[in-house]
Amino acid sequence: MEQKIGRRSYDHVGVQARVLAIKSMPQHDRKNLVGAIKRSLTDRSPTVRAAALDLVREADVNEVEDQVRKTLLDKHRSVRYTAVETLGALHEDEGIAARWLYPLLEDPFPLVRVEALEALVRIGDRQALNLITKRLDDNDGLVRSYAAWSIAQLGGTRYVSKIIQRASTENDDIAKVGMVDALFTLGDKTQFPRLLEFLFSDDYLVRCAAANALGAAKLTAKQLRAAIQAVTYAAEHPLVRGDKTTMEKVLKELQGEA
Repeated sequence: MEQKIGRRSYDHVGVQARVLAIKSMPQHDRKNLVGAIKRSLTDRSPTVRAAALDLVREADVNEVEDQVRKTLLDKHRSVRYTAVETLGALHEDEGIAARWLYPLLEDPFPLVRVEALEALVRIGDRQALNLITKRLDDNDGLVRSYAAWSIAQLGGTRYVSKIIQRASTENDDIAKVGMVDALFTLGDKTQFPRLLEFLFSDDYLVRCAAANALGAAKLTAKQLRAAIQAVTYAAEHPLVRGDKTTMEKVLKELQGEA
């Protein structure tokens, strides 16, 4: 037993040391940086592999993209999640068909699917819209919410009817927020009062989602005044610290637009 505990402790220290080593790599020494990242992307520890991916994203090390794509198949969800995020950053605003991300829309882990949706939006991949639309029927409410948001962000006006149809049977408020926000973004201004209503949900996550949607929305002067009033009230009557913090952040953003 003592021998096993000692070995686990040693492995933990080794992982932390390798993470620190990759995070401390001088970014100006590109050749050694690339070599270190390649080695770390095949490290036995998922923590080290994820740290290497973070460094690829932060230092924009596109020389290792082939190796990054291989980690999309990693058995650890944290590594797949970080790989998707990294590839989204490497190809931001390129408007390309990021087909290597498409399989991640069906990843077993919901947050990987969410990150895949975000990455496709970040890249500007409108060719993925048909696949994204299928996520409106995902078994996870957060994924359904992000699917609707993604359609709107990519300008998928021809999919409005699909969002409306799915929203008509939606029972999850997190998903509803995304769908209402998407319809509002795509031109249905009658959805604005519904967004305001979500600020007073019994679920603080729904409140936060609605506030963030309002903070990112393009509002008329009248809508902006109404949003400021509603968010101010929500900030003064929070459910928990989390939604209070979000309301205060969004309120500053809205007041900056006023």
